Amino acid sequence: MDINKTSTNSNDNNDEMDQVANEISISIEGLNQIFKDDMKSLRETVRKLKEKKQDLLQIKHVRDTSTIPNELILNVGGMEFHTSKQLLKSIPATFFDLMLSGEIDVQSITNQPDTYFIDRDGTYFRYVLHYLKDRVGSIVPYSIRDELIFYKLDTFSKSKIIADSTFLLFKNWINNSTKSNFKLLYRASENDYSGPTFKKKCCALGSTITVVQTTEGDVFGCYNDLSWFQN
Repeated sequence: MDINKTSTNSNDNNDEMDQVANEISISIEGLNQIFKDDMKSLRETVRKLKEKKQDLLQIKHVRDTSTIPNELILNVGGMEFHTSKQLLKSIPATFFDLMLSGEIDVQSITNQPDTYFIDRDGTYFRYVLHYLKDRVGSIVPYSIRDELIFYKLDTFSKSKIIADSTFLLFKNWINNSTKSNFKLLYRASENDYSGPTFKKKCCALGSTITVVQTTEGDVFGCYNDLSWFQN
């Protein structure tokens, strides 16, 4: 009886092992199918991305720029300005650089192949051209800041913390009628984070804005409407 019982138990164990093995096999097959489906989906995604990349690489410029002469005329809102391709392309990635590289569709005026129309108010455009010529150390009136931002020109002393548009926001916060210009007085990273140097560079120069960026990337600041004075 003991032998038969042992034999029966052995058979039961074998059946259980076979069942477990079968379940494992089914699970593996299921996982394998899921893996195949995922790989198929991934390959399809990669294929579409490659096609999109290829399409982007094959995008043609909106116009042939090889025929644009160096001396040209810009018609800005009905006002004509004589300038040169060399000047307009002197700053990379600006509206003019993109236009003359064929990446912005600015068409020449009918029967005036060397004249290009820009649908923008031309009232302040001469200041834009002046800025292109004399941008180093130039003082830019607030009346044309929006124009310079539109043309993607660097309008303020270069800030490593905030964008040009933020300065306009500061202006509105402080006093919308203020016509003073922003000028970089002190950059801590270039002055050993020195407090005395900060006061020296900002002393008796009128109201100031202090902008600070933490190591975590948070930005905060303050506005002082009085001049700094050294003790």
